[in-house]
Amino acid sequence: MKNALDDLLAFVHKIVPAMPKEEVEAFFSKAKKKEFEKGELFLREGTICKNLLFVHRGLFRYFLLCEGHDVTKDFSVDSQNPFCTAYSSFMLQVPSEIWIEASEPCEVFIWEREDVLAFFEEHLHWLRFAKKMVERLFYRKERKEIDLLKCSAEERYRRFLNDFPRVSQRVPQYHIASYLGIAPESLSRIRSKFSKTP
Repeated sequence: MKNALDDLLAFVHKIVPAMPKEEVEAFFSKAKKKEFEKGELFLREGTICKNLLFVHRGLFRYFLLCEGHDVTKDFSVDSQNPFCTAYSSFMLQVPSEIWIEASEPCEVFIWEREDVLAFFEEHLHWLRFAKKMVERLFYRKERKEIDLLKCSAEERYRRFLNDFPRVSQRVPQYHIASYLGIAPESLSRIRSKFSKTP
């Protein structure tokens, strides 16, 4: 299996190519390895998030409980979108409005908030990394909001497949449907249509 540090280096260099390897190694040295079982919660609604995860293997789902309904907000996936935290709760130290759950067995590396913020303050490259990650987060959030208003369900599903390759085989379809803002039956029809398209 590929080394977790190599995975972290590869991802960080996609965001900040000039990041020195030594700074990534120093940051990685502050992390602790942890495993999550499928269905285990990383964060509950109403608690304050004090950790940042790097998902080396596995997949986490962000969701909200709205009027008794479980609504998927986002995913953190190994190699694609590997950092995982409740951003507002983590940065502002306010109770989280979301839940974060392991959708499959996961191997992660976990940092304490104080260590993460210290690196942001003391290392220019890590500050640039944090800025770039926030920009990416805002872009994804804004794009999803626009897609929900402008795009058809088929277009949103096509975007999902592009953003999260192979995730459709790793999570229940009703989680994907709630992420897209459609009924599971609608997603089933779309998937059937896609499977028949050359």
